[in-house]
Amino acid sequence: MAEETRIEHPNREKAGSKAARATIVLLLIATAALVLIITVGGWAVLQGAQPLAAVYILLYAIMACTWPSGPGACSPWPRASRSSSR
Repeated sequence: MAEETRIEHPNREKAGSKAARATIVLLLIATAALVLIITVGGWAVLQGAQPLAAVYILLYAIMACTWPSGPGACSPWPRASRSSSR
């Protein structure tokens, strides 16, 4: 039988780490919302940059939901414990 190795990340449970993670996710969501507001408000003036703005909005939303390395604040499910076997 192979032994199961479990990787622990003790700093992820600290209040400071959780606050930093929440701050980064909040800033990513705020940036996506700001780009969305500017895109909608200046739709006629953007002259062909609409697809690029849409890509930025999607990119920031995806980063907010998956940062750092796993489901973030947007996921309705709790984080699964990570374990790997050798």
